Amino acid sequence: MVLGYETDAQRDLSSVREARVESKAFEKQWRDKEVKGFAERENAAKEISDLKSSVGTLEKSYKEARDEVVQLNHSITKRDSLIAQQQRVIDAATDAYDS
Repeated sequence: MVLGYETDAQRDLSSVREARVESKAFEKQWRDKEVKGFAERENAAKEISDLKSSVGTLEKSYKEARDEVVQLNHSITKRDSLIAQQQRVIDAATDAYDS
């Protein structure tokens, strides 16, 4: 009978060892997934930061371009005003010459 208990104990011990091996393998997989997840989060955070920086650069470029358009429109309006003024002077001179 003692021999039967030893065999049962050996089986139990073997089962415990297998469970430990499986547990350690599971823990390693879990840690690997955590490390991979952390790396993915770090990469995502960097990508988000890069995108925010790009958006900031684009916004700055847009504002500069918009300011340039405003300046060009002002210059065009000023030029048109000068052309109209010159045309009035020409018309007045033509009228004076014709009379």
